[in-house]
Amino acid sequence: MPVASFKVVVMWHVLEHMPRPDLALAKVAGLLDPGGVLLLEVPNVTSPIAWLLYRRRWLGFGTPDHLFAFSWSTLAPLVQRAGLELVRVSWPVIAGTFPGGWKGLVRQVLFGLLMKLDWGDGLRVVARKPRAAGSAG
Repeated sequence: MPVASFKVVVMWHVLEHMPRPDLALAKVAGLLDPGGVLLLEVPNVTSPIAWLLYRRRWLGFGTPDHLFAFSWSTLAPLVQRAGLELVRVSWPVIAGTFPGGWKGLVRQVLFGLLMKLDWGDGLRVVARKPRAAGSAG
């Protein structure tokens, strides 16, 4: 019986919880169809939001089941060693709603600026499994 394969795999705030992220990414790469896409997001340990704004209250630090902390310099090679090609990378601000009043307005402007600078508290990656040599598409 053939092994299941997928056109898209989404790992949204999953990889930092896995004891062997290298093996998890290799497994995902093996399950993707040629040309298949991985959508991945993890907390960004080098984020100015994490260090300057939230400090110890940041969920990237405060969650006891986070086994790994990633930066771009650690995540990119891990994805590539799994045999995936990086298609797009961004550092989104992961902010939902803002409080009312001046505090909310200041936070909304600050987060908007940080998002324009790509200084968000998450690393978001789109990676693709290479197609076989000579295949169309």
